[in-house]
Amino acid sequence: LEIVTEADMRSAQEAKTYAQKLQQIARYLKVSDADMEKGSMRIEPNISLRKVSQVSEESLGLPPYKVELKNINSFKFAEKAIEYEIRRQAQILDRGEIPIQETRGWNEREQKTISQRTKELAHDYRYFPEPDLPPLKFSAVYLKTLEKELPELPDKKLSRFQKQYGLSVYDSQVLTKNKSVANFFEEATRAGKTHALTPKQIANTIINKKPDIEKILPASFVKQIYTSSQVAGISDDELDKIVKEVLVENIKATQDYKKGKENVLMFLIGQVVRKAGKIDSKKLTEKIKKAIG
Repeated sequence: LEIVTEADMRSAQEAKTYAQKLQQIARYLKVSDADMEKGSMRIEPNISLRKVSQVSEESLGLPPYKVELKNINSFKFAEKAIEYEIRRQAQILDRGEIPIQETRGWNEREQKTISQRTKELAHDYRYFPEPDLPPLKFSAVYLKTLEKELPELPDKKLSRFQKQYGLSVYDSQVLTKNKSVANFFEEATRAGKTHALTPKQIANTIINKKPDIEKILPASFVKQIYTSSQVAGISDDELDKIVKEVLVENIKATQDYKKGKENVLMFLIGQVVRKAGKIDSKKLTEKIKKAIG
């Protein structure tokens, strides 16, 4: 499958973002893994420049040349190659010359594009009709039918996550970047209702902890979140005893705190939690300070 766009992009970043969106859509539709490194997807940008003052003059059409970058196998390389070409072509145009119409490749080691072959006219591209692939025409009704069969695509899912789950744009972008992660989140959210976990809690844990969704079920993942969020049921007397034990075991840390090294307090809190389980942090902090005196 080859997708050709209009000459309607203005920067390397825009071209890169467009290509990444195509990859995401291909993966959502399961038509390809669109893996750049394996050659399942290639980017071949065509770059030509004209002065900003000429952009609004439609009668000028496109610049009288174009440079095609071939067989680029990463978004990063594509962005760097386009940025290099913009600088290279601008220097040529500033001298009053027109860049040669040619095909170039990206040399990552030298951080520049390299000429591969020149192309003057259309026949140099070896365009010719393919007798086994006649032109196909589709009715509006047929296209509408296909549209209805499409699964939810990334942008719609992104918008829905914000509205349905009350997530931020950033959280929604991270979760919907990969369809499998998005599906995992939604299943976990449904399972989370049993434990009164909010979509935001589940989203935060997925984004921050990055669980291996191939090795854990959404329900098990939710149970882990719920368990880790529970405050240990321990009496004040038991907690006081554990605090004293920790202070005795960590005399140097206790002395450092007395000397004004307040960051040591977090270490002592961690030691108590290891023994007692999850404790209300405010309550635990007060008890440790009181015990140190």
